[in-house]
Amino acid sequence: MKKTAIASLLALTALFVHYQGLSKPPITLTSDVIGLIDGISIGIDAQTLGLIVKIRKQITTIKDGEKTANGELKGLYLFQGAHHSIHSLAELESTVSSGPLYDELQKCLKVAKDDFIAKTSPFLENARGSKTHMVTLITESCEKHDRADSKLLQWGETEEGSEDTVLYEEVPTFKEFELFITDLLDFLADLVHSCPKAKKQLYALVKNQTK
Repeated sequence: MKKTAIASLLALTALFVHYQGLSKPPITLTSDVIGLIDGISIGIDAQTLGLIVKIRKQITTIKDGEKTANGELKGLYLFQGAHHSIHSLAELESTVSSGPLYDELQKCLKVAKDDFIAKTSPFLENARGSKTHMVTLITESCEKHDRADSKLLQWGETEEGSEDTVLYEEVPTFKEFELFITDLLDFLADLVHSCPKAKKQLYALVKNQTK
């Protein structure tokens, strides 16, 4: 099997896992923007869809941890000798407001943000030039999820290349970081769900390359 076929098959598998792992059904985005980007090379085609699904999986791992051989989740971030997820660090953070422990948590938060930025940079690069379309869709997703005050909106509306600034300056706690990540995961799930042409392309690509 060719490498491209293997890559496509992995993307298709990730798409299946993407839907299986959702805590709630994705929302269909109905903006006219979907009709402009679904299934086209400068919008959301099979390759872009595969990238989105891959990045969404990586962000989920940042938030919840990675699954071990025994099926349990292990947090990615080592704090005081124990592995933590973003959620468990947010719970720990809620018990302190200052002092050495708080300072350590802030350092750990910086590491998690750096990790997030590294993982999402391919998506942002791919979205260059279509920021207006993405902001429209992010806004619709946040409104339909009752998250009109989401920091994701501010992140999306920021000038291209400056998204990191919002994350570092406007998301100061693990609790807010967890909310931000959750909103992004919801948006990406909605985006994938709302692009039937791109999904059809991906299925066709896998079918043709595995013959």
